[in-house]
Amino acid sequence: MQTMTKTRKLLFTVMLVSAVGSVAAFGTFSAFSSSTENPGNNFDAGTVFISDNDARVGPLQRHQSQAR
Repeated sequence: MQTMTKTRKLLFTVMLVSAVGSVAAFGTFSAFSSSTENPGNNFDAGTVFISDNDARVGPLQRHQSQAR
């Protein structure tokens, strides 16, 4: 059996890293370029009050959305 030279090992490593990088890039592109339609979803502006039911009085968090 013939041993691989340093040049061949380096070339093989570069090719393998390139192939793995190409697969990762394709997967990332596919994830960010996909689209879907959800006709039942609505976005509205308003105020959301979130509170808890323990002894403390007052809202836990108040969020005011600003539609632009």
